[in-house]
Amino acid sequence: MKTKGKKRKPLDPELKKFFTQYAVILKKLRNKAALTLEETEALGYPNWRHWQEIESSGGKKDITLGTLYKQAKVIGINFNIIL
Repeated sequence: MKTKGKKRKPLDPELKKFFTQYAVILKKLRNKAALTLEETEALGYPNWRHWQEIESSGGKKDITLGTLYKQAKVIGINFNIIL
């Protein structure tokens, strides 16, 4: 039986390492902000379960720049310093 959709190419090891480290840092920052996963959604993140998947993926969850921006906004990181 064939599966629908495209098979994803494995992540580059360096990129996987980045996503693994990002997941750990994201969880630490969320905890430092004293936010539950459910509260991230109340503060504007589209889906707290998606956030949870990213934190617990162990580097297997690829994210977009838009996702990174939305998460940073919820936990209070201002990217204006690099713009």
